[in-house]
Amino acid sequence: MPLFLFKKNEFKMKNLLFLLLTISLYSVKAQFKREFVKSEIHFKTNEILQGYIFDDFAQNDWYGKGDIEKTTVISGAGPSVGIPGSVNSFQTIIKTIHYKQNENDGQQIDYDSENIDFIIVYRNGETQKYKTSKVVRGNFEDVEDVKFDTLNRNIWLPVRKEGKINMYGYYNWTISKGNGWAEVYFQRNGKEFSINPILTHKMVWGLKSQRPLIKASLLKIFNDCPEFEENIETIVDEYINDFYTARGISKEEKKQIKSQPKEKRDRVEYEIREKKSFMPYENILNKYNGYCGN
Repeated sequence: MPLFLFKKNEFKMKNLLFLLLTISLYSVKAQFKREFVKSEIHFKTNEILQGYIFDDFAQNDWYGKGDIEKTTVISGAGPSVGIPGSVNSFQTIIKTIHYKQNENDGQQIDYDSENIDFIIVYRNGETQKYKTSKVVRGNFEDVEDVKFDTLNRNIWLPVRKEGKINMYGYYNWTISKGNGWAEVYFQRNGKEFSINPILTHKMVWGLKSQRPLIKASLLKIFNDCPEFEENIETIVDEYINDFYTARGISKEEKKQIKSQPKEKRDRVEYEIREKKSFMPYENILNKYNGYCGN
């Protein structure tokens, strides 16, 4: 191809990409919407307040479970063009909870999150509990001498399992439905801090390089169980294998997706991926409970 034609086509492609990304950003802004939902606020003073809160906890997903539906990717005749970076991060920093006693009340009352223990939200026929916690994360600068940094502010996390060890977490995705993962935190019941076992922004291609950090995190979380510590090498290896397995779709799952009406396939695939993303962490928790659980 002559050089002038190559440069001309390159210029057109750059302009096209810019236009598509601009439209995507606009659609995200245009379709974003939240509302008041029936809830219970449980304060640290043991007071319970029933009514409606503004649903800052509502998490957008790729296929309409939340309030953004396919707005960050534009599909055409060729491959989709997406906006780089995370587009579905759960909003962990919510400083103020907006409350109404009745859904149609004109005025709202604001409550400081620091005074709240947890909130139960009733949404779309489902019940979800959200709890505040402080977080400890591993320092990845020197994996041979793992240190833990403390995030000294409270963050909100969806509760997935409660017991001797609590498990919090949410599903996160970037760009495409196949590029998702679970952001998970473990907390010993009654303790102030939760622990995030891995550095998710480095995880997919470099997960094995985080092995010392994963090991140190799990030993810190499950530190009351000799049997768990004795089997830690195997547990870490299985976690890494489970993590990669959870990101794929099996032949049976593909058949399940294809068996659905066309308009439901994206939804079913999303739900399969979301459920599988928590499997590596549930397996760890099950091992602990098998050794030293309730």
